[in-house]
Amino acid sequence: NIFVAMKRYTKVFVFLPLALLGLYFEVLGVLLPYQLKFAGLEWETRIGGAYFTQADFGNMVPRFSPLFKMSKTLVKRIKNIGNVYDHGAYNLKLLDGFEAPFDLGWSVWRGVMPFSVIKFDNNSNNPIVKIGLQFVNHQIDSKSQYPLQLNFNLNGKKISYNLVILIGKEKDVTIDSTTIPFVPLDNILTIEAKYVGTDSAKLKNKQVPFLQVFRVNDSPQNIQTIDYPYVSEVSQNLYGESYLFWGGRDKDLWDYWDMHSRVYEQTFDLWWLRPFHYWDFPKNFFYTLLFINLVVLGTSLRMVIRLMKRKE
Repeated sequence: NIFVAMKRYTKVFVFLPLALLGLYFEVLGVLLPYQLKFAGLEWETRIGGAYFTQADFGNMVPRFSPLFKMSKTLVKRIKNIGNVYDHGAYNLKLLDGFEAPFDLGWSVWRGVMPFSVIKFDNNSNNPIVKIGLQFVNHQIDSKSQYPLQLNFNLNGKKISYNLVILIGKEKDVTIDSTTIPFVPLDNILTIEAKYVGTDSAKLKNKQVPFLQVFRVNDSPQNIQTIDYPYVSEVSQNLYGESYLFWGGRDKDLWDYWDMHSRVYEQTFDLWWLRPFHYWDFPKNFFYTLLFINLVVLGTSLRMVIRLMKRKE
């Protein structure tokens, strides 16, 4: 046995560091998805007249070592783990029709789809008097300069705003309890976004509406949580939910795949965490599977320890 034949200092200064380094590599591979190597790259490009997808040209672009890139991402993700799951005192969830959190370093924005849904509760200790939202009509292509129009609906009642935001400009919206009363649980705010003078679909990658801030009683709330519908007939029948954007207005399977990819790429790659990000997953079922998984793992470890003691 090579390990037994090693001298003590060899075990401590050679074998142990290599073993820990190998374990670290394995942990990186388990926790983070491989797609991270494409992070920050365009979906598609043309080189010399030829068309290439991200998967084609992504492997040819010089980048940092995966060890460096994934380590940096792991540290950042651990630091930010509270914001991903913390829905705050008002149980605020951007649960449909929002892009994944766009990290600017000093702030986080959320891209607004043509139809987006925010869900929140009231709080008896600090009741909601008003909510405020700040939006920006962000320009990507300098030639694209269409005004953004936003319409709002709270708890099934249309709010009389026809908010128009010019290109590159920001605007605030305030909704107070005198407009429409807030209910104790499950307030639903829907936002319809469209561009004046053109179809929103034609402006993909040219202009983007962003939600910059969501305030309750003038206090900014966390908008970094990742809450999406998985969109499946099984989930729909189990919960009796009606999908509003994905699965509702948008029935494109590729868009579902894109939304699932965002969840996969921006969360830890652990199957038992999925119910925390997909609100239409049967959570108790997954908790049961996790419990069985842990029991089997614990039993297996005990059996291994007993076998090792017998050999000794």
